[in-house]
Amino acid sequence: MSNESSITAGTMDNAAVEQFTPEQTAHAEKALQRPSLVLQDRSFGWISDKICSLVEGPTPLWWWIAFLMTSSLAMASVFGFTYLISTGVGVWGNNSPVGWAWDWQLPSGPSSCMEVLSGH
Repeated sequence: MSNESSITAGTMDNAAVEQFTPEQTAHAEKALQRPSLVLQDRSFGWISDKICSLVEGPTPLWWWIAFLMTSSLAMASVFGFTYLISTGVGVWGNNSPVGWAWDWQLPSGPSSCMEVLSGH
């Protein structure tokens, strides 16, 4: 082969290899370096203590106030359900003798049923 390529046996021609100065190499390494996830060189123990202090610390006052309000609402609901079951659904106030749940009134008695069926 008279026309040899510049790459033979895993080596490259010197003209094909671009040379970098040490300053360019340092700049490239600095640009490719990942930022630190934990700043100020904190230890793992410090990080664990900081995160766990949210759960293991004293309960704040606002939490106790919210807990008392929601627990009193839960107790009122239990009282209301107990009262409803012990007295019946009449406590709802829907004990009107008319058919409050119907858009139209069904006739009463056998003769009026026949009138409805016959169309008179």
